[in-house]
Amino acid sequence: MHIQKQRRSPCEKGGRDWTDASASQQMPRTGSSHQKLRAAGGGEISPGPDPPGFINYISGTPHALIVCRYLSLLDTAVELELPGYQGPRLPRRQQVPIFPEPLITDCARCKYSHKDIVAEGLRQLLGEEKYRQDLTVPPGYCTDFLLCVGSSGAVLPVRTQDPFLPYPPRSCPQRQAASSPTTRDPAQRVVLVLRERWHFCQDGRVLLGSRALRERHVGLMGYQLLPLPFEELESQRGLPQLKSYLRQKLQALGLRWGPEGG
Repeated sequence: MHIQKQRRSPCEKGGRDWTDASASQQMPRTGSSHQKLRAAGGGEISPGPDPPGFINYISGTPHALIVCRYLSLLDTAVELELPGYQGPRLPRRQQVPIFPEPLITDCARCKYSHKDIVAEGLRQLLGEEKYRQDLTVPPGYCTDFLLCVGSSGAVLPVRTQDPFLPYPPRSCPQRQAASSPTTRDPAQRVVLVLRERWHFCQDGRVLLGSRALRERHVGLMGYQLLPLPFEELESQRGLPQLKSYLRQKLQALGLRWGPEGG
């Protein structure tokens, strides 16, 4: 019986959902390092090639971009989650943005997305100059909508502020001694996060790992998250209701805008 082999497409350029199993199937393995890992069994893991050498090995292959993103994601997790870590790190010159643009799943379902109507609601509510859409913040996470907020709660024009918070975050324990209150940026950054139906597992209650990790990391970097769940967005009937919904969400955070808000 003849069995036809399934063809695999090369990794797409651009964002992708990290839950896609094909990404792990396409990860290359060097013979020597793979054998060392298996030989070590449950004991100490023998070191493989150093990261720059490994990246040079896969450079120019269809796997290079996705592998560099995995390594950059791992390095970001080490930076944010393990402040006392002193071991090997991915060299800065080898790092790439992790989620530099909307993921493929969002692009494929754009006609079902609420992003356009939320953008129009924010434009009419705040004005174009007071939010940024699809802005990629260091070290490479694409945000849905970003607002700059003054210490009084006034939403500020983005053009008058640096929309990016320092990375690595100043709030990391190892940097607290070096950062005095007088040098801290008084403006907050609020990120509106769309939570569409396809951002969840099949039960509709648990975020996919890629989404949950992105939200966790953006929060650890100092951005204030404002989730917009699909159940709430779908219950809004038309733009006037959506504007009222967004107004309530923003005011619940103590935000102000318009002539009285700056």
